[in-house]
Amino acid sequence: MRIAISTITTPAQPMGIGRYLVCLLESLQEIDHSNEYLIYTAQDNHSLFRLHQPNFREIRTPFSHNPRWLMRPGYFAWQNTWLQCELHARRVDVLHLPNLLPVLISGIPTVVTIPDLGEYRVEHKYGVLRQWYRKSILPITVRNASRIIAISSCTKNDLVSLIDVPESKVDVVHLGTSALPSVTASEEAAVLAKHVTGPYLLYVGAMFRHKNLERLITAYKRFRESTGLTHELLIVGKISKEHAELSGLVTTLGLDGCVRFTGYLTDAEVGCLYRHASAFVYVPLNEGFGLPVLEAMACETPVVTSNTSSLPEVAGDAALLVDPLSINEISAGIHRVLSDAALRSRLVTAGIERADAFSWRRCAELTMETYERALRN
Repeated sequence: MRIAISTITTPAQPMGIGRYLVCLLESLQEIDHSNEYLIYTAQDNHSLFRLHQPNFREIRTPFSHNPRWLMRPGYFAWQNTWLQCELHARRVDVLHLPNLLPVLISGIPTVVTIPDLGEYRVEHKYGVLRQWYRKSILPITVRNASRIIAISSCTKNDLVSLIDVPESKVDVVHLGTSALPSVTASEEAAVLAKHVTGPYLLYVGAMFRHKNLERLITAYKRFRESTGLTHELLIVGKISKEHAELSGLVTTLGLDGCVRFTGYLTDAEVGCLYRHASAFVYVPLNEGFGLPVLEAMACETPVVTSNTSSLPEVAGDAALLVDPLSINEISAGIHRVLSDAALRSRLVTAGIERADAFSWRRCAELTMETYERALRN
């Protein structure tokens, strides 16, 4: 097969779907030395993808994510015109699109990766216009796709129940987890000295509304008041427009100096913070997979996470599950993990085993099976 994969809508920082693509491509190169791959990249993201096998070829396009409002419509037009002509000329057998922008007319079997249906499950996950746009375009995207990759059974169930996608059209392909880079003892000490002053709770992820950071911060306040413990709360992730509102909440609750926003950090820095955190607290309202949960488990950190969407599927019995709508439950969950030594020990042991159950190699193998199904269909 000759397979084209478009990474163009992936930002330059490997978060979310970007991390998925980086790890998927690395694993495909490890296991597939017979099929040919054409990897379409953008001007500002090409350095993410280390293509080192002769059957993987980069095709760099003129696209850039700045300005983003211009990039998206330009890419959509290109995807449905020039790209289609080029794929036919290059005799591509399967096109893989890890984005929601649909292919309107194509004679090439197309695989689309759908992370989640949060726009259907969480009110105001996005702004009004973006929410409407995503709910309008997703049914077209999945209808025109030959095969769909859902990154969890939860996402597959939502596709079937919310927008009537045939169950037989959707393949569940879980993401994997891999060891984050390690650092020297002196580098580790420098990372910790820069970001914390003592024991801390950790959150890693975006600041979007559905990540439920307002309730997390409020629950953290209640935890401090009810227990007298003085752990800091470290929020790691790219600073976005929600930051101003969250910073205002921190000030209102009298938590300045207790809650810290680090901004985007390297994988090595994040790995260091995972390993030294007293607990990892991740309580989104909706999640397609929840990769940070597995990353924390792999670093032997006990996890408190939501009992909704895909998170019970991913975490299994290796995390303490709480209602993300209940500030009391989140606060009590944090206290339990910190105060119950037996529970903490069980979660750490179970977490290591759970993280080992998800591999990028298996993700790549199942993705190749989806390519083959798309071609047969």
